[in-house]
Amino acid sequence: MKTLIPVFILMAVLAKDEDKKLMMSEALEKNFITAKVSGLGGHSGYCVEISATNTSNTDTTFWIEAGRRLESEDTTIQDILIVKELPLFVRAGETKTVPVYGFCCQATNGGPKVGELFRPGKMADKQLTAIAQFLNQHNYDESVCQSAVWIVSNGHSLASITADSPEKRKEIKPLQAFLAKLMGLSEKHSWYSLSYTPDTTRLFSGHADSLWGDYEFEMWKNGMVRLIINDEKNNVVRRLIVDKPYNPGKYTQEIKLKVTDWPKGRYFVRLYMDNQRKVEREFEL
Repeated sequence: MKTLIPVFILMAVLAKDEDKKLMMSEALEKNFITAKVSGLGGHSGYCVEISATNTSNTDTTFWIEAGRRLESEDTTIQDILIVKELPLFVRAGETKTVPVYGFCCQATNGGPKVGELFRPGKMADKQLTAIAQFLNQHNYDESVCQSAVWIVSNGHSLASITADSPEKRKEIKPLQAFLAKLMGLSEKHSWYSLSYTPDTTRLFSGHADSLWGDYEFEMWKNGMVRLIINDEKNNVVRRLIVDKPYNPGKYTQEIKLKVTDWPKGRYFVRLYMDNQRKVEREFEL
């Protein structure tokens, strides 16, 4: 026969601080609830659901935390990092099932299928918890959230957050700055964005197919401008601007490149004014 948690124990927990939320961690630890987790198909967004049973004899609300890492029972399948906090009210003795918003946090593992089983897990490490809580406070689209999680979990580049318009690149600047500080990364790769070729065998191919960027420069006097891309051996691989006259002022040159067939490595976008190199930006494929 199922044993219910005595009401006075639960009430004592809830009363010790009326403003404190009862988090899932504490609810599980003190056996106020049990939880089962299963996949809804896919690896991002509302891709898993949690079924929680209130084992106490008091109706209560507990909070599913942003930063909880749901552990796949199949070690070849990605774990899911919850990035949106969710309150869940469950009546005494009842079970409630809700979808939760999370993202895969092991880019080299397979994607979960419908019915994939997970353990409720625990709070993730400090860095994953930090990015989850940042995403909880901001509204980015799914692809941006997934890329941000993989930057932390798998060491992907800041440029791996795909943003194919100037507006989107401006929108993700605060996220890139947060990630750079969190992971100790240089922001030199935040001026451009990459997209990647799809791979049917894994979720992230790591092979860039397109690059977008905003190349900013300033002219102090009238002059002729040349903008070229060099590879690591200083070979010219693309001429973007060839001897074009510019007046004094601040400029932003939008760059769009198809890089599917470009060799991996470092590239340098160099701006010359009247044959003198003035600005250099680097990108890496």
